[in-house]
Order: sequence, then structure tokens, then C-alpha cells
Amino acid sequence: MTQSVLKNEITELAPQSTMDADQRKEVADAVANVLADAYRLYINSQGLHWNVEGPLFYSLHKLTETQYRELSEAIDELAERIRALGLPAPQSLKELAERSILQDLPEDADLKGRIERLVGDYERAVRRAALVVQLAETNGDIKTADLLTEALAMMAESRAVDGGAAATLDNIDNSDRRVAVQMFGQQLGLTNWAAKIAARMEVARMVRIVGQQYHLSLATGGPH
Repeated sequence: MTQSVLKNEITELAPQSTMDADQRKEVADAVANVLADAYRLYINSQGLHWNVEGPLFYSLHKLTETQYRELSEAIDELAERIRALGLPAPQSLKELAERSILQDLPEDADLKGRIERLVGDYERAVRRAALVVQLAETNGDIKTADLLTEALAMMAESRAVDGGAAATLDNIDNSDRRVAVQMFGQQLGLTNWAAKIAARMEVARMVRIVGQQYHLSLATGGPH
């Protein structure tokens, strides 16, 4: 009995789908690829979250935390959908790496370079996920299509926000005048250009936060 309980064996479940076995396998395999891309985005977003430095630390640190938490939820839902289709979900880093079309962020790149790379990764992941939505719809799998559409929208929005951050780094007011910033419930003293970047990023995120909008107000002030 003990040996049976401890045996590490992944079995196929009774499918919660009207598709035939071949259709379910095709869709589940494609969803596993999307899951692998999301997992790579999760790792890269969290790595950026841990290692960001400089005057943009606070804004980018909070932004990437929100993104990798959303990715974590999406990954779990995708894995559960694969199991609902009756197939095993990926369970090793090796399989996830083989399935993903994305790579690690370059360690030797500057902050702007890493953000731009993450933007490109989101674009590739979104395009791939869109194809899997079409596959699911073609096979009459509306549940999978709806789930993927939600994940796709989340990744597309993250791509847009990160793209705005990267573009802002190319066009900033380099004034070292300090401004008083109220953000995330805390009073901060930032340089003028850093506050402008924070403002753009928070406005972009506001539509995604349900029940808790973050307000940013700028006021001229002396050094803090």
C-alpha cells in the first residue's frame, strides 16, 4: 500500500472535454508550449525584479512583482487545463526549456537592454498563444480558448507597459530637481525624470488593478 502511494507516476485523467483523443492531445501539447513560454517570462520578470538598481528601482521593482505574480497564476491555470484535457502537464525544467521559444535575459545587458528583451519575449509569447487560441477554437474547445485569451491579454498588457518604460528611458528630462511623490501610500523624494517615468508606468497599470487604484501626485519640492 505504502509503495503504491509513494510511487511517482503521472497518469492520464478522465478528460473533461468532448474532443476525441487526438484533438485533446494536440490542444494539450500546444497549451504546454504556452505554459513553457509563460514560465520563462516568469523567471525573467522575477530576475529583473530582484536585480533592478538605480533611481527606477521602486517603480520597476513593484511593476515586475505584479507581472510575475500574474504569470504565476496563469501558469497554474494552464497546467490545470492540460490535466482537465486528460494529459500530463510539464513537470521538469528540462521539458519547459525545450518547449519554450524564449531564452534567459542577457546578464551583461544594461537595464534598458534587459527591458527591451523582455518586451520582445512578451511579443513572441503573445503571437504563439494567439495561434493556440485559434487551434482550440477550431477543435471546439471554448474553455481552453477562453483561458488562453485571458493569459494572452495579460501578456500583451505587460508587453505594452514594459515597452513604455523602455521608450521612456530614451526620452527623459535629466533634471536633478527633486519632487515630492506620493506613490503606493508612501512619500518619496525622486529626481524629476525618475518621477515622470514612475507616473507613466502607474497610469498604464491603473486599468489592471481591481479595487485598489494607485494614485500618483507630483509637487515641486526641495531636496528630500
